Amino acid sequence: MEKEINFFEIIYIFMFLLMLIASLFNLDFLGYVDEICSIICFFYYVSYSLISRDKKLNFLFLGLMLMVICGILGNAFISYGKVSLKNILFSVFMFLKPYFFLLGSYCFFKKHNSSSIKTFLRFVLEITLIIIFFAGFGFVLKNGIFVDSHNRFSFASAFPGTTANICIICVLIILTKKSKFNLFYCIIALFSIYLTDSSLALLGIVIILSIQIIGSFKNLKLYYLLPLLVIVAYLFWNEFAKYILNFDTARGIMYKYAYISANNHFPIGTGFGTYGSYVAANNYSYLYIQYGFDNVWGLRMNDVGSANNFLFDTYYPMIVGEFGYLGLIIYLVFLLIGFKRILKIYRSKNEFKLIIALLIYIAVMGIGFNLGGMDGCMLFFILFLIPSDENNMNFVDNNYLLN
Repeated sequence: MEKEINFFEIIYIFMFLLMLIASLFNLDFLGYVDEICSIICFFYYVSYSLISRDKKLNFLFLGLMLMVICGILGNAFISYGKVSLKNILFSVFMFLKPYFFLLGSYCFFKKHNSSSIKTFLRFVLEITLIIIFFAGFGFVLKNGIFVDSHNRFSFASAFPGTTANICIICVLIILTKKSKFNLFYCIIALFSIYLTDSSLALLGIVIILSIQIIGSFKNLKLYYLLPLLVIVAYLFWNEFAKYILNFDTARGIMYKYAYISANNHFPIGTGFGTYGSYVAANNYSYLYIQYGFDNVWGLRMNDVGSANNFLFDTYYPMIVGEFGYLGLIIYLVFLLIGFKRILKIYRSKNEFKLIIALLIYIAVMGIGFNLGGMDGCMLFFILFLIPSDENNMNFVDNNYLLN
């Protein structure tokens, strides 16, 4: 039997819905809602840590602090005097922002039940997915079924990639409960994502469906999966080649010069607010002028704030450029150990499948999306919603994260 939703659970739902609305409708007055929510998550984490004296969070916090130190070293020794203290501090906050959601969500679901939250959000997101589907169907009637970079579907004022990412979030939460309608929601999500022409999100939904299919069989032979594995491998390689190996595109150039910066300033990077970040774009970093980005479509100064802005449309170039190879190693160690321990939280086969799918999608998303943006923050925010249940004390006792 589900418990009644208490005040703190209402706050969680309210924060999630605010970010959902802000993403779908691209509302200016909600533009900083993710920053506000991340601050709330941070203070919740601090208060929880002080009261509970929970040392299991030390690993996560230590990894973040090492990254911050690495970035500040870059500011002190490489880009000294080229980024203001105000912009450095703001860039530090923007880097930590998605991980505040992770910390806050972890602490929250150690104390509060999630069954009522998931029931309510499933209802809301089922309706959201249906509305997006019908909007996409209207797009097909007007523009045809074939899409490309000049003919893409987006819901309301959201960017196509944001629309696709919202569909992924909808599916992940809807699938937390087994239902005969789940296949229907997966199909309409797949249809809507196809129309956005977001190949990364398409890869994400294929990964989710693949893991669901693989996990549904007890004695599944490997050769039965070959067609599915071929599709996933093709989509992944296509994204890898498109974003990382193609130096004729804006994103490819961002990757190329991230490694050039890391090579030039080995082992540290150029520091906060200098490359691939929100602050670096908004203040048009001195490195962008040095590298001639103002002559590249999507990376020009005039592209900042427009739909053509690719200066902080990826995540990993920022890690490499601002933190260098030392920061990259710290980040990868933190990522791999953290993901491994998160997988130990599950208590059912369905939870395990969904967590694997979400973690893989987060890792893949960083190739062509900014994990520090609202889309990424929402993914971190729901990470511990999936494996927790109404028996929150059981969640505490069996949670191995950060042991």
